[in-house]
Amino acid sequence: MVAFLVIQVGFSLFKTSVGKVFHPEEMTFRWISIVVLLLSVGVKLWLCLFNKKLGKRINSKVMLATSADAMGDVATTSATIFSIGVYGVLGYNVDGIVGLVVSVVVMAAGLNIAKDTLAPLLGGHRP
Repeated sequence: MVAFLVIQVGFSLFKTSVGKVFHPEEMTFRWISIVVLLLSVGVKLWLCLFNKKLGKRINSKVMLATSADAMGDVATTSATIFSIGVYGVLGYNVDGIVGLVVSVVVMAAGLNIAKDTLAPLLGGHRP
């Protein structure tokens, strides 16, 4: 279920990003938003590492999938910060392009979660 949700989020981001590539929107931001986003990245990164460590310790595919989901959030939020930074410094809106890259990474992570989860159920072995 987690894998499906991660893939769905990646696909939704892909569709939105394609629209932003062809029809860029005006970007506005406040510095407090950047601070909140940076704090969010820190918390999600900690959550990712915690879930990964716990998942390995108790051999839980669900915890490892949750870790991968948190890493997807880190990537998405970091890409947002990057896009805002490029726009603030250069005045160029790269939001759509960065969104496309992130969406592919998120969908790939979802597929890997699905492979890791389904392999034992189908009799395969995953390293």
